[in-house]
Amino acid sequence: MAEEIKQLLAPLSTLLKMVGRIEKNGTPSPAEGVSINPSSPLPVKNEVGESLRVIEQNPAWGRPTASEVLVTNENIGAVDNTWINIGAEVDVQYFNTITFWINFIVNASLTNTIQILVRHELGGSDIYTLEDLETYQKTLGDASRKTAYPFPVEGAISVQLQAKAGTIGVTAGTLSISITKA
Repeated sequence: MAEEIKQLLAPLSTLLKMVGRIEKNGTPSPAEGVSINPSSPLPVKNEVGESLRVIEQNPAWGRPTASEVLVTNENIGAVDNTWINIGAEVDVQYFNTITFWINFIVNASLTNTIQILVRHELGGSDIYTLEDLETYQKTLGDASRKTAYPFPVEGAISVQLQAKAGTIGVTAGTLSISITKA
């Protein structure tokens, strides 16, 4: 029994030795039998190969959400070549990506495009374009289609989806869109 307790406490004992040997510059000195990975803040393994890595206390939240309907049968535009908001702003705080699941019916619209813009506060009046238009603008094309577009949103508070048709035509194209966040 005493031997089992000793084996269970061995990693703690090694860690305590390590803490006791902190140098003046804050860098831990290796305890006997402990290997140090330069990219790790603490020893990776003790002398018997057990991991000593610390669990991150505040990890990025990557939990995916269930699908939510953003809009159903929304016209892609009202005026030729003019961006319009599609649906309400979407809160993306603490998420890394948002995916728009788009069912596009082209009807007579041509040169159809979507883009996302970001806000730094919910309901704020300031809305920002993003530098990398290739990432944040997507061409839907001139044919009906179902497609999914994931967009990176880390650091944004909310996003606004916009759409336009270069030429609306006799009957505007329609968008039905659901979203997921991860």
